[in-house]
Amino acid sequence: MTLTETPPTSLDDTRHAEIDALVASSAEAARRFRELDQEQVDAIVDAMVRAGVRAAAELAQVAIEETGFGVFEDKVVKNYVATEFLSDYLRGKKSVGVIDEDVERNIVHVAEPIGVVLAITPVTNPTSTVLYKAIVAAKTRNAVLFRPSPYAIRCCERAVEMLREAAEAAGMPPGALQVIPDAAHEVTHYLFKHPDVDFIWVTGGPKIVALANAAGKPGLSVGPGNAPIYIHRTADVRGAVVDILISKTFDASVICPAEQTCIVDDAVYDETLAELERMGAHLLTEEEANRLAEFAFGCEDGVTSKVNMEALGQQAPQLAARAGITVAPETKILLAPLPSDLELLAAHVLVQEKLMPVLGLVRSPSVEHGVAAAVLVTESTAASGTPPRSTPTTPRSWTRTPRRCAPAGSWSTRRPRSGRWAGSTTT
Repeated sequence: MTLTETPPTSLDDTRHAEIDALVASSAEAARRFRELDQEQVDAIVDAMVRAGVRAAAELAQVAIEETGFGVFEDKVVKNYVATEFLSDYLRGKKSVGVIDEDVERNIVHVAEPIGVVLAITPVTNPTSTVLYKAIVAAKTRNAVLFRPSPYAIRCCERAVEMLREAAEAAGMPPGALQVIPDAAHEVTHYLFKHPDVDFIWVTGGPKIVALANAAGKPGLSVGPGNAPIYIHRTADVRGAVVDILISKTFDASVICPAEQTCIVDDAVYDETLAELERMGAHLLTEEEANRLAEFAFGCEDGVTSKVNMEALGQQAPQLAARAGITVAPETKILLAPLPSDLELLAAHVLVQEKLMPVLGLVRSPSVEHGVAAAVLVTESTAASGTPPRSTPTTPRSWTRTPRRCAPAGSWSTRRPRSGRWAGSTTT
């Protein structure tokens, strides 16, 4: 199955009225939330945290069943982080009325809720994101309308149901936690412009982030990441490899901050590669890398298409098997050699964010090159349509070249043909 957008449908008057009613009930809940004091708010937050901790394993299982992504044990950990760890951070912090005072400057800081928060949640972290946003909203006395990914509606509904039951029993106003599960994009667009939605909080792909940022409302958006790591010749190679593997294998690498491309100083490249392989990495051949790129990102007329849902969040042996690649059952990650030439690297399909245990590997001849490659990777998201900026270490002008599925020849010797930029569908 390929991740495709649900085509927008025209909402009838009845559904518009129903959505308006949900927003109105959230707005009323937000008004009532303003009346609560710090002790009442903290009691609600504590109840939500306890409910989330109790349900951490159940929600992890629901997420695995509905999305097919990730690792059960790691999803449990994420749910704990979004509840118990978050609670430890929030405990004792003021969020009602006067929260700080600067006597010298005669400034008093007063916390006021913003009202109705529209929270967009992703398919990759479908329960921990809901837990986190709901608890933060409650701590700040805001009502939340959740808009989950159409691929993770049941996860969101179960998490909200559990939190709402505990929170309302502790005194949270009814209507402060709700889900609008419609798959149609028009619902989201309508809510972005709704006069009673006060704040937009997005965790998702570049398209939804761009739409939220253009909505004209206060907001907080978190989109795709594409984190590089540079291993200098003075690095502790064994320690670095362990850290990379812990990060890249956690929840089958659906976490956006996980490393996506490893840039290695030429002096320690062979040592690093050997250590990665010793610790369970599989070095893809050119043919295998091409096959993986084709499976994971597809092609339309030779240009990268949309990320394949069957590739996301799978552990390395399962991902390899789905791509038609044979690896040892104990394989932890797949290593994809990438070109050192910066223009070729910028055009390579596997330089983009890979929410799967696939790590790009670049041999770097110098510190200047390594830094330039890291900047290139950081700025290289598949949907940005923006070539990396020129830097003093990359004096030539970057060309607007598309990421293409690999031809029969080598990426390191073939220049990409001209064409359009491909889009990303990270969610």
